[in-house]
Amino acid sequence: MTKSTIQASKEAISDTSITTRVKAKFILDDLLKALKIHVETSKAVVTLSGDLPNKKSVDHAITIAKEIEGVKKVVSKLNVK
Repeated sequence: MTKSTIQASKEAISDTSITTRVKAKFILDDLLKALKIHVETSKAVVTLSGDLPNKKSVDHAITIAKEIEGVKKVVSKLNVK
């Protein structure tokens, strides 16, 4: 394995871990647990997408994602419907 391959593998594992932790926090949260929020992570940047019922839910989801260790940035593609 080359150094770049090893680094890419570490990033993929880290991204998967971040995604899992964000989803777990959402499931445990009373405001968000019943909502369908898609979470994708690439190079420690978390992208959230989906349709939520109100701005409070959107803001809350973004706040939770930002609090996860290892997250560099949160990109919101969440919509209020």
